[in-house]
Amino acid sequence: IDWTKVSENWYLGKKAPQFRSVLKDMHLDTCVDTASDLYKDPTCHAVRALINTSLALMRRFPHGPMFANFAVVSWGEHPSWIQGAVQGLDYTTGEMPPHAHLTNPNGVVGYAMCDIIRTVLTESVDQASTGTCSWVASLAALSHKAPAVALKLALRLLWTGRLTSGSQRACSAVFHQQPGLIPFKTESDAWVPPAYTPASGVEAACAGNAADCASATGKPSQPAGLTFMWSQSLMSMWHAHNYGSCPTNGSRVGLNYPGVDKSAMERNTRAQGGDEASMMWECRKVLDTTGGTCKLVLNPRVCQVLEVNDTDQCFNLVSVNPSAVLLQEVGGKCGKLTGEALEACVVGTSPVMPAFADAIKRTWPGKPFDQTSMRYFKQLAQITGYPSFTEEELNQACEAHVSLLAIHAGVLQQSMETLQWLLNETMKQQADGKDVEPYFKGCDHIVYLYHCDHKANKYDIWTWGTKTTLPREFLVGPKGIKAKRDVPGPWNLGSVCSAVTADKITFGTEKDRHVDCIGGGARCSGNQCCPASPATGGKMLACPSADPGWNGCHKEYEEVEKPPWLVAWGAAPSPCEELRGPVQLGTAATRST
Repeated sequence: IDWTKVSENWYLGKKAPQFRSVLKDMHLDTCVDTASDLYKDPTCHAVRALINTSLALMRRFPHGPMFANFAVVSWGEHPSWIQGAVQGLDYTTGEMPPHAHLTNPNGVVGYAMCDIIRTVLTESVDQASTGTCSWVASLAALSHKAPAVALKLALRLLWTGRLTSGSQRACSAVFHQQPGLIPFKTESDAWVPPAYTPASGVEAACAGNAADCASATGKPSQPAGLTFMWSQSLMSMWHAHNYGSCPTNGSRVGLNYPGVDKSAMERNTRAQGGDEASMMWECRKVLDTTGGTCKLVLNPRVCQVLEVNDTDQCFNLVSVNPSAVLLQEVGGKCGKLTGEALEACVVGTSPVMPAFADAIKRTWPGKPFDQTSMRYFKQLAQITGYPSFTEEELNQACEAHVSLLAIHAGVLQQSMETLQWLLNETMKQQADGKDVEPYFKGCDHIVYLYHCDHKANKYDIWTWGTKTTLPREFLVGPKGIKAKRDVPGPWNLGSVCSAVTADKITFGTEKDRHVDCIGGGARCSGNQCCPASPATGGKMLACPSADPGWNGCHKEYEEVEKPPWLVAWGAAPSPCEELRGPVQLGTAATRST
């Protein structure tokens, strides 16, 4: 889309034919046609609300959204910005990653709005060449199960930098990133954009595992727009949760680009990875935030490997595992210590480590911490890394409203003919009395369980922006056949190790009307006044959950801080930055329900 032409047409009061053609391609042109029977459809209401809200925010807040940099994209026939909105982009300098000055952040909102609608309603969220499968799977689930909510929350993320009304923001360095400017190589070995000419020997970057990189041939090093806003926000928040704060300089969730050095690539790969503990945290943050239904699903027999008889304690131990990035640092800092010195070092490393150490001690009471912690690290990789899902666990995952599965990526890349051949060879090995070698080595990928049809033996798996259908036998293995592993356990020939499920989506709900003020600088409830900020046009406004028509708020403008990427350029304040100093709410009585 030529967004300059769209902007000019809109300014002149004309229709924007290119944008409407995109809506038509997605069968959404009926949403803006008052004569259509689908005009009143709930999803159409959400699409119109997103478009109208975006236009209203652009008119009211000239300094644009918090995540504007993620909508600066140079990969298409036309750039994602209107003419003059971006300056200083020069691929001939060889600078990596490339960076440009976004002089008019609202000049990319059209693209951002289009990207949100297309990503959610076509269910095409794609991790590209990253290892962010566990983080994008939740967005895939919301796009499928609650698209109207996904649209609303995506717009909130774009403008405020928050995933939910009460959540923290990503660390400030993330907002500086411009992933849509990073060149990538197509399947025909041509570089996009064509203006980029790499130095000799420079190749495109991929931070995912082998399966991720194979599926990402011809795709960017990381996506731009909504998908990367989503994953970078969650990853940044997860690591800040583990460390207790954001890093003083830089970001723990960096960008990959042509020529990135090996150590930086490895750091990004570790930071992007997810496991059962991060998935449980993610479920509570963005799927079921208030309902308490997030659940870890494991074959309970894996707890025998940990020599733990209490299944709840075993599952809790899996759920409190800190991030891989933090654990690596803890190992480097404390690995040579023993006894009480080791425990003191581990506990003092970050805010999450005391609970982690306590879970280990409660699992093996009375035993030295140095012995039990080493056992934990070794055996956790086995009980969550080897396929052990049975039909019982698969049924639990299918019955849940949302299910994210830990799976071996190889099963998603093989043809049904190849999978059937593997199964036949396995049956021959068993008939000959031989040990059966597993054809899926371990779980290295997270997917969204899209649909289950038990009767037809078809299970739809969403990943890499598309769906794959598998029969039951390749998820939980053929009945009665065990796989030979390096440690005894309930291992089978399936491909699934675990799942995180939620029985309902309460993403973004506002409990007892206590909500964020516009701009995120304070909380309020009912008939209260929110502090002035650029997000309110510099005026005190009524709380978003106030009674319809109530507004007793008339105060002077208040000075606000600039968001990090605008501060760096000495630009005017963003509409979505927090207030400086203590927040003063109005004197109206608090109202609760």
